[in-house]
Amino acid sequence: MPKTLMNERIKRLVGNKVEEIVSLPVEKSDIRRYCEVTNNFNPLYFDEEYAKKAGYEDVIGPPAFYFVPCHCGPGAFCGVSQGTDVGEVPWLKEEVGLNRVLDVGKKMEFFKPIQPGDILRNRREIAEITEKQSKKLGPVLSITLRRTVTNQNDELVCVETVKYYFY
Repeated sequence: MPKTLMNERIKRLVGNKVEEIVSLPVEKSDIRRYCEVTNNFNPLYFDEEYAKKAGYEDVIGPPAFYFVPCHCGPGAFCGVSQGTDVGEVPWLKEEVGLNRVLDVGKKMEFFKPIQPGDILRNRREIAEITEKQSKKLGPVLSITLRRTVTNQNDELVCVETVKYYFY
């Protein structure tokens, strides 16, 4: 009989909120520093006049900037050593009783640009857990997490979906 990893306790994790973080207001200097670090010099992110001509009230942050205000202090950028478990991974390892993790994909959808002064709410929940049989790994738990980011007006900024295999 094949080994099974799924049980009722693990099934009950679906829908659980993993984290909820509210950022400090986004500052222009945060956007500028992020762009400099990522080598992204689009004038929408630096030049207020250019951004206004493009229809924005002020400069905007690049799409992937959403992660910074919710996980780093103002003016700070998080350095993470290669191979380090980040975010919810250590907690999930403990919850499912499996120590090996493989990040198998990420999908991001962007809806509203981030602007200086925005306060972001980052909600992350377990969207789905299924058991799969991998030819190379054997039984794995496929866990899908969904991060929803909204601004101070409760407008949707982005949705990020990440899938991990725990084995």
